[in-house]
Amino acid sequence: MVAPLFFGVLFGIVEFGRAFMVQQILTNASREGARAAILESATTAEVVSEVQDYLTSATIPSDTATVAVTVTKSDATTSTTLSEAGSGDPIEVLITVDYTDVSWIPSWFIPDTAVLSARTIMLAERLQ
Repeated sequence: MVAPLFFGVLFGIVEFGRAFMVQQILTNASREGARAAILESATTAEVVSEVQDYLTSATIPSDTATVAVTVTKSDATTSTTLSEAGSGDPIEVLITVDYTDVSWIPSWFIPDTAVLSARTIMLAERLQ
């Protein structure tokens, strides 16, 4: 009678630990992507590749992640082309993953709306 409750709590603890671990990996991957994106010669494809490589090395399937790179230009318009960034323009790297894709428990325990995301914004390094 106690065993189902005990194992339910045990699996819950393990799964919350997994959620926090994946969240930290996403945060680190977005930072790595942003570091790559702020360089003058960076392209969006290189940034996405950098993020996917980081996720793969951290045992997160990179094909489950959505990576978005956005530049907010000085005239307040946005672009996904890094070459349009000027010196000091904010560049955002946003990564989202459906939690059911990275969970260790069966997906019927997890709500469909469970999404993990990480966002990093850094300023572009460009020559004036």
